[in-house]
Amino acid sequence: MDKQKIIERIEKLKAMANDKTSPHEAAIALRRIQKLMDKHNLSSEELELAKIKEETTDRISRNRRAIPEYLSNLVVVIANAFECRALIHTAYSGTRATFCGIHPGPLLCKYATEVLASQLAKARADYIKTLPCYIPSRTKTDAANSFAMGWVLTAAEKANAISPKASVEKQKLLDDYIEKEIQPIGEQRTTSSKGFADCMQDGREAAKDVQLNHGVDGQEQLKIGATA
Repeated sequence: MDKQKIIERIEKLKAMANDKTSPHEAAIALRRIQKLMDKHNLSSEELELAKIKEETTDRISRNRRAIPEYLSNLVVVIANAFECRALIHTAYSGTRATFCGIHPGPLLCKYATEVLASQLAKARADYIKTLPCYIPSRTKTDAANSFAMGWVLTAAEKANAISPKASVEKQKLLDDYIEKEIQPIGEQRTTSSKGFADCMQDGREAAKDVQLNHGVDGQEQLKIGATA
């Protein structure tokens, strides 16, 4: 039996041990937990770290060397909204993000990032088409990046409205996991551009219809989209 299956078995036993309706069964479950931990040399710390899961997005940008600042900000916003940590990595195939957290947080982050990054890329491309043709290419890029930053700022405000504050224990668990389990990927480069206040405001306006909700009735689901 591999370690992950043993840990899953221990988690099921923990649920039985926490059942206050049957003290006898709970006591048996506790003894089985201790026996498994001793037999397989598992520590309490390992059991805690096993709660952390990872999910990696599909490609969210074609950039292979430097990550646009607005995209990096979007990833961090989404990670915070679902009590996760984010690692952004670039490769020849493009930019992806990996989220670490307690289930279903990383899965929700993956979905939210793929959807919102796609929406943002389309909104940014559409905005470039509205700019006068005589504007230099570099200036258009700066204007579009400012638009995207504004878009992300509005998305961040919506995310903060639904974001629970992670407990100190959960934050420490995530820190420990990243320190012990994640291989360093080096400092990631980000690209920034000159800010254009009007363009940023256009981005904020464009993102007003973006919806980011946890779901209802305690269901672990995520709603993303635009208002009708």
